[in-house]
Amino acid sequence: MDDNDFMEFKRQVREKMHASLDHSKEFDEQDPSVWRRFVQWAYEAMPSLISKYEDAWPVELYVRINLNKRIAHERHLFKKAVAKYKRTASLRSSPVQGETEMSPPDLPPPYDEKIESQAARLQVHACIQMLLPKTSRNF
Repeated sequence: MDDNDFMEFKRQVREKMHASLDHSKEFDEQDPSVWRRFVQWAYEAMPSLISKYEDAWPVELYVRINLNKRIAHERHLFKKAVAKYKRTASLRSSPVQGETEMSPPDLPPPYDEKIESQAARLQVHACIQMLLPKTSRNF
């Protein structure tokens, strides 16, 4: 596969992936029927490429990498937003002499490596959106 073929492969897979797969879920959490339709589309859209590889493994690998990067990017943004929130909270709540130490404001829940429920992921995403400036929200 030359560079042009690979770039075309990536473009087509990315476009279809954004249209059909759930980006808030890891690869193993995707709906199996949606994934089967995605692979079927790959066979139809790129028959010469896919026929060279058993089980369309380049498609699966590319989708796995892309979804993992997206989740890692969201995790990074969350940690960055929490650090910024902690810095601004500590500046606002510096104790005055004679006053008791103020308790820190409520922080969003920590971002675990594996968030079990979709609802928890959506809460994390909403928290990130609230804490980041409007210019960096499109990720």
